Amino acid sequence: MSRFLSEDHSFFLSLFSNAEQKPFIDVRSQSEYNNGHIPTAIHIPLFSDEERAIVGTTYKQGGRHSAIEKGLSLISLSSLVEKIKECKLPKELILYCARGGMRSQAMGWLFELLGYKVTLIPGGYKTFRRFVLSLFAKTYSLCVLSGKTGVGKTDLLQKLKKKHEPMLDLEELAQHRGSVFGALAHSQPSQEQFENLLGLALFDLQDKTFWVEDESRFIGTMRIPDSFFNQMQKAPVYLLSSTPEERVQRILRDYAAQPVENLTKSICQLKKGLGEENTKKAVALVEEKNYAEAILLLMHYYDERYERALSKRDPNTIHREEILL
Repeated sequence: MSRFLSEDHSFFLSLFSNAEQKPFIDVRSQSEYNNGHIPTAIHIPLFSDEERAIVGTTYKQGGRHSAIEKGLSLISLSSLVEKIKECKLPKELILYCARGGMRSQAMGWLFELLGYKVTLIPGGYKTFRRFVLSLFAKTYSLCVLSGKTGVGKTDLLQKLKKKHEPMLDLEELAQHRGSVFGALAHSQPSQEQFENLLGLALFDLQDKTFWVEDESRFIGTMRIPDSFFNQMQKAPVYLLSSTPEERVQRILRDYAAQPVENLTKSICQLKKGLGEENTKKAVALVEEKNYAEAILLLMHYYDERYERALSKRDPNTIHREEILL
């Protein structure tokens, strides 16, 4: 098995610049993988969460040798071999565990026994995390696409994407459309996995000038890393405008199909800003399925918030030229 130096980010720089990358194999437990992993990594765990806890306890109580013996007693080689065969992997791959310790070494041995050429990453997933976090400290060339709710910012970003223009869709990475209504159709990744996805997206864009939608610091529960968010706040802003009628139609398209109880629950979260009377009115309109009137009421609330946020930006960075969809 070959190795890469744990502090040498040149490995990741080379790997993610290559379109034909070797697959990553993540051998950590399910909960570790769910919390954060290298995007595209194939998950073939050596231990379940419960088995990992048992081995960890054994290590603390009896040391390394006892932990190895306990781990070996829990492993089913036949099951692991079957999982590996099901994945139909190429013969060269990159394997990692949490810190590049016993799990990756044991799985590396098994893969090589089956005829694979294996590269281990000393430091494991923690090395990848250091690489990702280092990407947020870099300086990027970006333009912020801004505008009131429903003007079509996401539509424009998708059109840019289809034309292969450089763009970053933060809401897609966060699996959230912003505002209290944004999570109605999606479940979000973990914060750590959002950072992993964002870091690699920025890696692909680091030598380009790209578009990104104006966002608050949080997209649902996902927090944009401070260093990159600060760059967004200082970047040139281009305002997109649309008629109230067009805005209502876009919002209807995106949200009206959601269950009424979900919509009213989200509206109630705005009570502090909307006020009790407007909250009751908006809820009643949604329950009557008078969505257009409810949207107009809510648009007024979001427009005020938008204007306050825009007023905090450097006016010299704001461009009001017309942007066509």
